[in-house]
Amino acid sequence: MLSFKNFDVIPKVSFVLLSYNQSEYIADAIRAALTQSYENIEFIFLDDCSKDNTFKIMTEISEKSERNIFFESNVKNLGLVGNFNKALSKASGDIIVVAAGDDVSLVNRVSETVKLFLEHENVSFLSFNDIKINSNNEEIGRLDKNLMSDSTLTLEQFMQGQDLCFSGASRAFKRSLYDIFGDLILNCPTEDTPYRLRGLMLGNGMVCSSPGIMYRIHDTNLSNASNLAKMNHDLVSAQYEKDINLALDLNIISMSAATNLTLWCQYILNIKKLAFMSTHFSKYSGYLKLFLKNKYFRAKVKRHFYK
Repeated sequence: MLSFKNFDVIPKVSFVLLSYNQSEYIADAIRAALTQSYENIEFIFLDDCSKDNTFKIMTEISEKSERNIFFESNVKNLGLVGNFNKALSKASGDIIVVAAGDDVSLVNRVSETVKLFLEHENVSFLSFNDIKINSNNEEIGRLDKNLMSDSTLTLEQFMQGQDLCFSGASRAFKRSLYDIFGDLILNCPTEDTPYRLRGLMLGNGMVCSSPGIMYRIHDTNLSNASNLAKMNHDLVSAQYEKDINLALDLNIISMSAATNLTLWCQYILNIKKLAFMSTHFSKYSGYLKLFLKNKYFRAKVKRHFYK
């Protein structure tokens, strides 16, 4: 695991911002990135061949800044994970901070991220309890209204069924996650949950109770229910299994942990599929089979009735 204890200088941060057809919001996202209070940052702005004016706006703002910026638009659309992989391959920072072209980072987001990593050596990735806003920049709540203090999650706790409300939109992680596991599979439909699992296999996850960004809620969010229903969860599961096997081969996790994580993957895959089944009979019969076969689902049911 990457440690910051012996650094002679403050950690370098790669601020990765990914965009696609977000001309309505990209100016706010870029300006918020460039006004970060932390100094030792390289900015990597990658537009995924937008069909609107997103890259034009990105270019106009970036060219006027004196900060360390690499910005580019892909010649062809690479998709979310392809663009994400490309951005990480260009990053040289000790910490990777990820942002989307429709969200607004608060001015102290990066400085608070570095501070938390320095204070918690075992934390490999973190996110914040973000402010949710609508398309008109109006605040509509917090990501987790019940989170009162900073919280951490270990792999053991995760395998026991505990979890935290991690925000993919305000994610930051030590670059060791990328150095060890490498690129995500190109057809994986999300980068969010695979990096959560990678992080837990290498250390602890943390959610800071204060906000890091203003997270914009709209119909094209990947976490929107209609978009989740379309997601191919078999492809996400394939990424999980690939990373679990690599972690086992590298002795990062034990055989017992790998077995339990594989069982967890099967539970997640089935629960996602069942959630979007069209008929009640298919859904409930599927839940019954899952209850009989998978200890993680049984533990979830038990927690529901005894909480």
